[in-house]
Amino acid sequence: AIARFQEGRWEEGIAFAEETLQLAPENSFTKAMLGKFYFVGGFQEKAAKLTDTLLVGPPRDPDGAAAVFELLALLGRDRELAAYCETMDEESTTEQEQANRLHFAVYANHRLGENEVANRYRRAFKALKEGNAEAEENLKDLENGEGHAPWPLPLGNWVPRSTLDTLMDQTQRREQRSNRVLRELVHLIAPLLDRGDPFGREFAMRLAMADGSPQMLDALKVFALGARGPDKMRMDALLFLKERNALGDGPHKVYSRGKWTTIQLLSAEIYSEAEDSNSCPEVVDLMTDGVQSMHDGDYDRAESCFENILRVEPTNTNAIYNRCAVWMHRDGPEGVERARPEIERLHQEVPDYTFARVAVAQFASEEGRHQDAREILAPIYRQARLHVTEAIALFSAQADICLASDDFAGVETAIAMLSQLSGEDDPRVMHFKHRMSRDSGSLRSALQHLLKRA
Repeated sequence: AIARFQEGRWEEGIAFAEETLQLAPENSFTKAMLGKFYFVGGFQEKAAKLTDTLLVGPPRDPDGAAAVFELLALLGRDRELAAYCETMDEESTTEQEQANRLHFAVYANHRLGENEVANRYRRAFKALKEGNAEAEENLKDLENGEGHAPWPLPLGNWVPRSTLDTLMDQTQRREQRSNRVLRELVHLIAPLLDRGDPFGREFAMRLAMADGSPQMLDALKVFALGARGPDKMRMDALLFLKERNALGDGPHKVYSRGKWTTIQLLSAEIYSEAEDSNSCPEVVDLMTDGVQSMHDGDYDRAESCFENILRVEPTNTNAIYNRCAVWMHRDGPEGVERARPEIERLHQEVPDYTFARVAVAQFASEEGRHQDAREILAPIYRQARLHVTEAIALFSAQADICLASDDFAGVETAIAMLSQLSGEDDPRVMHFKHRMSRDSGSLRSALQHLLKRA
């Protein structure tokens, strides 16, 4: 039965296990393995019913218990798994058996939020000479703050070896994955996103994204708005869903850095084409020269360009704003003091001008009025279209505001969007990653210290 399962021959594997159980009805190991085959083969209702009968008189022998640990973990029956691990305390004789039981006890209790109980089991595991490979990987993940732990089993316990080999072969040949393989795995995607190991969770997420069916989008939505798995993976899923129009604009409640927070996603179409200008060619050339000079750090030349534009077009919003930007970059606090009333006036007169709105929001944030800053930015998220430069300004401001208010979920959203717009190596992206790492570094170190002590 096990050989057939690893070959991906579901029906034969189940048939052999059912026949074995007819010959030996009390064989708890076979019963647990059959429950696993039902679950992995897509017969969840059969798996649940068989598991219920197993728990009426759960096995006390090591082999049967190990199979039941695995079955309960695969099915996500955490509370029953935690209780069963506790009752098997006296039955574990060898260190290997103890390590296996303790691993599942730590896993189940962490999932249930019983962290004190989980830590007690973890200390007992660390005292053993013989370990459990999966438990060791879980401990490393917990101590490093990677965000995958706890998980019960590696991907090979979920998916037959032949199926994995087929997928790997198709990937290496850059072939499109067959519908048959996806059909075989579709019922495992949501459980793997919820409690898969690092490779299994990544595997499930990539398959779900590649498939893109309503069922897979629903699984990704549950994952993105849940508390399982690394923050970055859930944020990637959230952005993918937004791109596929499978998620509203929000705000959305998400779990990040160990707490629930609210984030706002952008609904605008982002474009990069140059906008048509009603200005004369002389003004267009001056604007181009001024912006380039500002990027090159030649602020005096840039200021001269923008002032020349304003002599021709006194109400040119881009020239007014960019001249203020020159003052702020070149002249420090005095420049900010000089520019601020100009920018606030511009925002009042032209409320749809994105750059002025962003700057006014940043002024509010610098005064500690973080909620006011968010409310000032809110209309931009509802715009139909944004130029890429406006989007970069928006997400840079969002990152600044969220950093100032310790809203790390918001920072990660902003960094993710900036990375999409300008690339992972863009100086702005690197700047915010460095600031977030610096601002949260002391907290992370303290948490890691506490975990090691526990």
